[in-house]
Amino acid sequence: MGDHEYKINQPKPIKKAVTIEMLAILDDGVHIEEGDHFKLREVASPPTQEELDFALDQYLQYIICKKIIVALHKICGEKAYYYNLGIIDPVNNFTNFKEYVHKAILENSPEIIDIVEKEYQMARKANKVTGDYGTLFK
Repeated sequence: MGDHEYKINQPKPIKKAVTIEMLAILDDGVHIEEGDHFKLREVASPPTQEELDFALDQYLQYIICKKIIVALHKICGEKAYYYNLGIIDPVNNFTNFKEYVHKAILENSPEIIDIVEKEYQMARKANKVTGDYGTLFK
C-alpha cells in the first residue's frame, strides 16, 4: 500500500438463524402456523404509527380467531369444521379465516359472539392499539 492508501476492515455480515414456524393442525385438518400465518405483523419500512396500529390490530384478530376456532372444534366437533360450514379454503387469506370463525360461532354458539367481541376490545386496549378498526367480524 502506498502512503495515502488505507484499507477499512469491513465487518462480516451477521448470520441469522433460520426462522422456524411451527404448524398447528386443527381438528378439521387445516394447517395453520402457530405464529403469524397471514404475515399480518409485517409492515413496510419505515412504518407510520397508523400502519403499526393496523398491523397489531390485525394480528390480535388472528390470535383471537385462532383461539376461538380451536375451542369450537373441541366443544362442537364436526359441526364447526370448515367443510361442514360451506367454507372452501379457510386459510387462503385472513378474510376467509375470519369468515370461517365467524360462521362457526354463528352456527354453533351464537351466544358467545358478544364475549368474543369484548375480548377483542380488551386485547386492543391492553396492547394500546389506537384507531378505529371496527369490530372483530365487521
